[in-house]
Order: sequence, then C-alpha cells, then structure tokens
Amino acid sequence: TQTLCEHSRRGQFQPVGLELSFGPDGAIPAATFTLQDGSEMLLSGRIDRVDAVERDGVVYLRVIDYKSGRVTINLSDIYHSLKLQLLTYLDVAMTHAQNQLGREVVPGAILYFCIDDPIIKTKGEVPAEDEIEKKLLQEMRMTGMVLADQAVIKMMDRQFGPDSDLLPVKIKKDGNFTAHSAVLTREQFELLRSHLKTQLISAGNDIIDGVVDIAPVRQGSTRSCRYCPFKPVCQFDILIEGNTYRNITTAERDTIWRKLAQEFEEGGNV
Repeated sequence: TQTLCEHSRRGQFQPVGLELSFGPDGAIPAATFTLQDGSEMLLSGRIDRVDAVERDGVVYLRVIDYKSGRVTINLSDIYHSLKLQLLTYLDVAMTHAQNQLGREVVPGAILYFCIDDPIIKTKGEVPAEDEIEKKLLQEMRMTGMVLADQAVIKMMDRQFGPDSDLLPVKIKKDGNFTAHSAVLTREQFELLRSHLKTQLISAGNDIIDGVVDIAPVRQGSTRSCRYCPFKPVCQFDILIEGNTYRNITTAERDTIWRKLAQEFEEGGNV
C-alpha cells in the first residue's frame, strides 16, 4: 500500500480501469482476429489496471499487472512468444481507447507490480527510517518496459533522474538511457504490437489445424516443464518418439529488432 501511495504521489498517471475485462461479456470488446480459413477468433481476458495521462492532446496509456512473485520480461520473451500477456493487454487497451476517443493514443509502459512484503537486510547499525523506505521502494521497483521519453517517465516519477526507485530506468551523464534501462521507442512498441498480432493469429491457425505437438521450450538450462502443473497429464518424455523440445537461443537485441522490422515490412503489420 505504501509503495502504491508513493507511485500516486510522484506520478500523474491516473487509473482509468481496474479489473477491466474484455471479451464478449466484458466491459470492452474482445480482441478479434480473422484466421486463414475465414473464421473469427475472439480473445478475452481481464486487465488488472490501466492508467492514463494526457499531454498536448496525446493520451498515454500504462498497463500494470499485479503478480504475487517477482516477474520480469525482456525482448526475447516477447519475440519467442513466451510472455505476450502484458503486450496483449496494452494492445487491447490502446485499440479501445483509440476507437472511443478518436485521438492519438501512445504506449506509456507495460509493467509488473510485485505484491510483496520484502525484508531489508542491513549490516551494522539500523539505517534511518527514510533510508529504509528508499530501500523498500527499490525492492518493490516495477519491472517491464517503459516508453523511452524522459518527459513521460517523469509523469510516472517526478523524482526521476538519474535513476528511479519506482521504474526500471536510468540515465547516463550524457543524458541517454543506460544499456540496462527497460525502454522502448514508440516505433519499437509498434513493431512488438505487430509481432504480437502475427503470433496470436498463428496460434489461432494452429488450433484450427489441430496442431497438438508436445514441444516444451528449452532455453539454455531452463526447461518449461520444470514448474508446469500439467506435467502429469502431458507426460512429456524426450525418449518417446515425437517428443522434442522447442529450443530457443538467445539473440542479440539488434538482431531481434532487425527481424521484427523485416517481418513488419513483409506484411506482419496486420
């Protein structure tokens, strides 16, 4: 609660939707896609929180998903369709806002907020109360991706600079974002939204085609089967013919952006 209050105190983004359902019976329309056989796929769900702020006639949207554990997201996760939830929520919210407002709507951020009560470890004397509060904020810092616009970031955290204990961003002495800052340009957000739609339609086509291959993800030493609750039903076994991993290799960011741009040019901008 204290952390949420600090976000409210230091930011201008205000909630415009909480527990916002989308779909046939939702508060806003479903995400709709036409599949290769001409059938229509409707995507429904519920967005924990949508925030908005207006600047110079432009509406900026921020989507927040509450998690009970620490969750992160990176470009590779989205490119390989491992974590599409936040981006899907953003796309649904932006599409609805554009249709309703008839104005330019821009992505501000997609963020995870971890609902936790962290324990601060110290050595020696107990720090002052304000120092403890700062450490707590840093432990509760949201993860995700933020628009690479310092003016917009300051509308989320007016104390931003050179770093933020609320958001995953930091700037260097030359005024540019550090390499570890989770920031995207407007163009990059649009490339990811286009890629998202391509992947969702591909998944829908696979469902229509009856594709039920057992092909869990393997990325380095990480295997998706490790914590999968459906493992007893799936009974994946590499020794059984037809049971193979979907191996994912880590690619450089520049390589992924180049592939996304090529996909967009070739017709991925559906």
